[in-house]
Amino acid sequence: MLSMILPTIVLMPLAVGIGLLLARRCCLTDAVGEAIGLITASVLLMLSILGYVAVGWGTGDVESGAVIVPRLEFAPSWLSLRLPSVIATAPSGWQLSLGLDGIGLSMVVLTAIVTLSVLVVARSTVTHDRSDFGAWTLFAVSGLMLVFTSMDLILFYIGFELALIPLFALIAFWGDKGADLAAKRFVLYTLAGSIPMILGILGIAGLYTNQNEWTASLPELSKRAAASASDFSLLRDQTWILSFLVLGLGIKMALIPFHTWIPKTYGSCHATAGAFLAAVVLKLGLFGFVRLALPMVPLACEKYGPTVLGTLGAIAIVVGALMALAQTDLRRLLAYSSLSHVGFVTMGLFALNEEGISGGLLQMFNHGITTAAAFLAASCIISRRGTSELNHGSRGLATLYPKLSAFMIFFLVAGAGAPGLNNFVGETLTLTAMIARQPLVAALGALGIVLGAWYSFRLIQNLLFGEEVLDRHNESARSKSKGDIGVFEKGVFGFFSVLCLVIGIYPQAAINVIARDARQLGQVSSVAERSSLTISSVGGNHD
Repeated sequence: MLSMILPTIVLMPLAVGIGLLLARRCCLTDAVGEAIGLITASVLLMLSILGYVAVGWGTGDVESGAVIVPRLEFAPSWLSLRLPSVIATAPSGWQLSLGLDGIGLSMVVLTAIVTLSVLVVARSTVTHDRSDFGAWTLFAVSGLMLVFTSMDLILFYIGFELALIPLFALIAFWGDKGADLAAKRFVLYTLAGSIPMILGILGIAGLYTNQNEWTASLPELSKRAAASASDFSLLRDQTWILSFLVLGLGIKMALIPFHTWIPKTYGSCHATAGAFLAAVVLKLGLFGFVRLALPMVPLACEKYGPTVLGTLGAIAIVVGALMALAQTDLRRLLAYSSLSHVGFVTMGLFALNEEGISGGLLQMFNHGITTAAAFLAASCIISRRGTSELNHGSRGLATLYPKLSAFMIFFLVAGAGAPGLNNFVGETLTLTAMIARQPLVAALGALGIVLGAWYSFRLIQNLLFGEEVLDRHNESARSKSKGDIGVFEKGVFGFFSVLCLVIGIYPQAAINVIARDARQLGQVSSVAERSSLTISSVGGNHD
C-alpha cells in the first residue's frame, strides 16, 4: 500500500491543478480555490513525510549491482506496454515504473515543503487570481514529482518537459512588465536544450543494449553501466553522451555559459514564483546529472568531470557572487546568489568521491531551503514597498518591519555559509572533496564564500539598516495596512529557520538519507578512476 504514495504525489497535484483551472471558469470562487490549493499542498507534504518513513524501512536490492536502487517502488504489471514488433531491439514490453531512493526522496520532500510555503506566502503577496496561481503551481509540481520519482528514462523526459507549460504561466501571468517576453525566452531556452538532452537519453539506452534487449529502466541501465565501468573502450561514446547531457541539462540549471536567461526571468517574475523557480526548478538539471550522467557515463565523468565541470562550477560560484554584488534589483541579486550556490553543488558532484557527492546532494537540499526562504522574505518586502529596486533612498526597513527583517537577515547569513547553519556543512564537504581532486578549482570556489558574505552583508546594511529614509516607496509602505508579517508567514519562516539550524548542528540526520546512494555513486566513479589510471600508466590512448 505504501507504494501508492508514488502515483499519488505525481497525479494528485495534476488533477487538482487542472480541476481548479476548469472550475474557476464557471463556479469556484478565488478564496475556495486558494483553500483547496493549500489543502492539496498540505496533503502532499504529509505524503512526502510518509515516503520518508517508507524509504527508511525499505532496503532495495542491494545485491543487484545497480547504482540506482529504489527502496520504494510502484511498477504494477498492468502498467506495462507492448512495443511494436518492428523494433528489433525492443523487449517484450515496456514497464512504467516509479520509485524512490534517498536522492529522489530528498527532492520530493524539498518540493513539498517549498510548494506549501509558496502557497501560504502567496496569500499576502499575490494580489490577483491566487486560486489560479496555486493551480499552475500544482501543475508544475506534478511534472517535478514525476522527474524525481521516475525509474524510467521515458518518464523522466516526459516529466522534465511537462513542467514547462505551468512555469510559463507562473512567470508570464504574475510577473512585472516584460514578464511575458521573459517567460517566452525561458521556454525557448529550455526547449532548445531538449534536443541534445533527448539525444543523450537515447545514447544511454543504445549504449547499454545487451543481446538485442533494449531497456529504459534506470536501475537496469545503471547496473549495466556499473558492470562496464572499467571498459575504457566506451569512453568515446560516453563522452558524446555527456556532451549532449551537459548541453541539455546545463540550460535548466543555468550552468555557465548557459545562464543568460536568469536576469530577465527572475527580474520580471513575481518573487513568490521566483522562490519556486530557484529552490526547486533549478534543481532539475542537477538532478539530471545525478540520475543520468554520474551513474550512466562514469568514464566520461571521470575524465572531464573534476577538470571541466568542476571548474565551471567554481567559476559559477565566483561569477554569480560578483554579479550579485553589481545588482540594483533585489530579485536579480537573489537569482545570481542562487547561481553561485548551485556552483557548489556542481563542484561537489563532480569531485566524484563519496564526500563530494554527499556534500553536493546535501547542498541541493540546503540551497532549496535557504533560497526559497530568502525569496519569500524578499517577496514580503517587495509587496510592502511596492518595488524590488535597491537604491540608497531605501534604508531602515528594519524599523518598519522588524520581524520580517530579522528573518531576512537570518536567511541571508545562512546562505552566506555561516558556521552552525545548513549551507556551511554542504559547502565545506564540497570544498574539501574537490581539494583532493583539483586544489586550484577548490581555491577558486572558496573565493565565492568571501564574496557571498560581502553581498549578503552589504544588502543587509543598505536595505534593512542605516538611517531610515522615507522615500516614495517607504511612504507607500507606511500607508498600506499590511504592517509586519502575519502569523502564517511567521510559521513558514520559523519552520525554515529551524531546518537551517537542525541541519547545521546535526547534519548527519540529513546525510543519512542520501548516504547509501552517494556511496554507490562514489563506488562506480572509483572503478572508472582506477580504470583511467591503469590505462594511463601503460601509456594507452583509447579516446
